[in-house]
Amino acid sequence: MIELKAGLAASLPAPEWLVPRGGPAAGMRLAFRAYPASGGLPRAHVLVSHGFSEHSGWWQHVAQALQARGLSAYLFDHYHHGQSDGRVADVPSYDVLAAGLALALDEGVLPRAGGAPVVLLGHSNGGLASLHALHRVAARLSGLVLCSPLIQMPWVSQWLGAFPAWAMSLVNPGAYWSLPEEPRRLTSDATLWPMYQRDPLRFHKITPRFYLAMRAACALALARTDVEGLPLLLLSADGDQVVNRPAMLRWYARLDTRDKTHIAHPDCRHELFNERDWLRVVEEVVSWIAAHCARP
Repeated sequence: MIELKAGLAASLPAPEWLVPRGGPAAGMRLAFRAYPASGGLPRAHVLVSHGFSEHSGWWQHVAQALQARGLSAYLFDHYHHGQSDGRVADVPSYDVLAAGLALALDEGVLPRAGGAPVVLLGHSNGGLASLHALHRVAARLSGLVLCSPLIQMPWVSQWLGAFPAWAMSLVNPGAYWSLPEEPRRLTSDATLWPMYQRDPLRFHKITPRFYLAMRAACALALARTDVEGLPLLLLSADGDQVVNRPAMLRWYARLDTRDKTHIAHPDCRHELFNERDWLRVVEEVVSWIAAHCARP
């Protein structure tokens, strides 16, 4: 039984370092970690694309839970996050995040896949990055799981932040803009709240460049009408105040795909995998993969 949610509380394995030879992230190191399935050949492989300010440590408990259930899991720190290269909290374009995700898939996961299905799990901003990368990685995937994906910012963030970000970008696009840390909005599990502040790898800021790149990526995601033919599982929380949930649900309803599933979680907040009943969410993902993606 896995008790620790945040990987900070456990020792993370040393990362592998993946380095692209070209593209928008050429020469930048990407921190990557593999969690092979327990007990023989994996039924599937799951690559996790973490959210804003996060890193691998916040997903180690999920990787271990998947591992114990016969799936191999893989974690990486997005560029400009965690231990990966890139100025912290200063993403210049979602092309950089997409390049890192594709690198983790092509050089980290696929050499280990052995023909088993590969599923991409994107959370929040990592879900947005997953959608941004989908055109270049979908052909190697068997399924897509989106957990509380950032499809559109809440109206307050979207409009009140736009003008100052634009004005600041004209003067200094790399200047930091402080963000309040509000762990109560992320999870109802109060035992985790202090860890959001104690984590030395989390950041509580953003640059105008990153903010405007996020808005641009949201506009592209919102305009999507499909997910490249992949089976889709959407996980959402009724109490999510971090992303624009109504916009997310409207987007989901418009998607023209034959295989899509939505599971809503009442009494939960943004980070479903950090809620008290997180193992139930893991079981939902495992069951969905078995039914829609995994080999027998």
